[in-house]
Amino acid sequence: MSDIVISEFMDQAAVDAAAADYEVVYDPNLVDRAGELAALLADTRALVCATAPESTPS
Repeated sequence: MSDIVISEFMDQAAVDAAAADYEVVYDPNLVDRAGELAALLADTRALVCATAPESTPS
């Protein structure tokens, strides 16, 4: 079981900071492997994903 799954790119310093206090799974390409991601999340306390919201013209 991991405490945190990070499924997209994140600054390595931020990953390292989280890993100092929590068990972290970091895979910046995990977002593209839905089945594997779902399996990991079954026993995970938190998911960090960084997908930017879509923007629409004003």
